[in-house]
Amino acid sequence: MQEKDVKKALFAVSLAWNSFFKVGSHHIAHGFLNKGFFIDYVSFPVSPFHIFKLKDENVRLRFKNYFSNGKFYENNKVYDYVPFSFLIPYNSFFLKSRFVHNFWPFFSFPNLNFKFRKKYDVVYTDNAYHYPWIKKLNYNKLIYRIADKHSGFKSNSEEFNILENELIKISDLVVYSNKLVEEDIRKLNPKKMLYVPNGVNIRLLKNYSVDIPEEYKNIPKPVVFYVGALNYWFDTDLLIEAAEKFKEFSFVIVGPYNENIERLKSKNFKNVFYLGPKKHSEIGKYMYNSDVGIIPFKVKEYSELVNAIHPLKLYEYFYFELPVVASKWKELESIKSPAFLYNTKEEFFSMLKKAVDKKKDKNYTLTLKKFAENNSWDKRVESIRKNL
Repeated sequence: MQEKDVKKALFAVSLAWNSFFKVGSHHIAHGFLNKGFFIDYVSFPVSPFHIFKLKDENVRLRFKNYFSNGKFYENNKVYDYVPFSFLIPYNSFFLKSRFVHNFWPFFSFPNLNFKFRKKYDVVYTDNAYHYPWIKKLNYNKLIYRIADKHSGFKSNSEEFNILENELIKISDLVVYSNKLVEEDIRKLNPKKMLYVPNGVNIRLLKNYSVDIPEEYKNIPKPVVFYVGALNYWFDTDLLIEAAEKFKEFSFVIVGPYNENIERLKSKNFKNVFYLGPKKHSEIGKYMYNSDVGIIPFKVKEYSELVNAIHPLKLYEYFYFELPVVASKWKELESIKSPAFLYNTKEEFFSMLKKAVDKKKDKNYTLTLKKFAENNSWDKRVESIRKNL
């Protein structure tokens, strides 16, 4: 095949290709890869400020990627690159200024616009911080994907919102994964907009090992499982109460270390097991050998943020036949899934016991798997490509 005939896409995203977390953009990239694209996958940069976060294994991996000048994956069809910039936008001190938000790419080394000078068939981004440099790229089509209500994040400043509005206006297709942002997007008169919720990457998950993890050999059943970061919108207090109330349940957490993990460890629970971050390719065996998946988010305290979340982990729990107990929020209600949705802690406790029992009902767990399979990323990506 001639070089000029190769389809090329650039993904300017938040998380690196080899991140422990796999989000929608990873799966959409896989979809383009399956359609014959070669992909440059560029995540948000590391900076001198990240030196203070080197305890985080994800941060160490990002620095390693930068010093290696990126890495190739998927038979050299994906080039994963983590840039370095002396300045990065953030909602704090001078980093939230318009200058930093608009000119941080000029402080990247090497300069991003010099490094990526080829012509792309498609440029895709899920983060408006990338707007100042990707708008200068040579491309045929630009996709902007909105996965969350970005104004709900503490790390995003008003300048981020300005960049996002500009990005929405110039994009050829604005993809959004939650209906709560639909009207906000429409007001900006985008060229084209498309609702594409999260899904499940069956191609990946069906190849994952379901062998019993070594750690589980010392963890009593039933296992209540959570994968992801215990961010500020995660209800750690509820998890603590549940661990105190259900001493016969084992609560297993897989994800990065933070202050909420520190709180849990300080309680010295005999039935709470923090296993640290795991590669996505290992997640299957932890889910498959668990009994219930939970998504306990603080809806009242962070309503703007949580109500717009379309949880990817819900589909992955379902694929491995895990009954799910989750907070009740608007986007999650709209899915009409078989999950148990609670409003109060009393409902959470009641539904948790019910979910443990439902795990034994094979007919029920098969409906969970079917629900996941009906929401595959292959179908999602095909709808994106048809609307370009």
